Amino acid sequence: MIRLLIAEDQALVREGLCALLGCYDDLAVVAQMADGRAAVQALADGLEIDVLLLDVRMPQGGALYTLGELRMRNLERPALLLTTFDDSAALQAGIALGARGCLLKDVPVEELVEAIRLIAAGGSIAYRPVALLPLVLTEREQSVLRELREGKQNKEIAASLGLSPGTVRNYISTLFEKLGVRDRAQAIRRLQELGL
Repeated sequence: MIRLLIAEDQALVREGLCALLGCYDDLAVVAQMADGRAAVQALADGLEIDVLLLDVRMPQGGALYTLGELRMRNLERPALLLTTFDDSAALQAGIALGARGCLLKDVPVEELVEAIRLIAAGGSIAYRPVALLPLVLTEREQSVLRELREGKQNKEIAASLGLSPGTVRNYISTLFEKLGVRDRAQAIRRLQELGL
């Protein structure tokens, strides 16, 4: 039986992971935490686990904090990082701190389970930056992206495309997520990296 600790600040995601992983006979979620600090404390208190699933970004102790604290206290455990965004620097830092791999949260559950089994057996998974994955954009997203690349602000984009500023904001948010970036400057850099 592979014993898991899940540290994820979003309750719905955390509880969903627990429910999905609970369907597998060889996996057992023995603890779930809303942040890395609680995970560190649980392990310091003697909780026995085989694999730690860590959200990269959490308000109270994300993956880097958690891995660093565990290393400092000699409490390291095999860890798998889970993320919504591809923050290459953070993920590479996590790998340097001992994480055995990283997966995007939108992978099929079978891929997550196989990664857990591999890590529990002493293996690791290759880190695949989002920048190397195919980027699929709708026609409307491509239109917004073209306007964004020209340096236009939301109101200008809205007027140009006949959309409301709120709708433009939603498109930009979706684009940032697909590109794995947090702001316009990063988006432009990522587009250049992708040759778009």
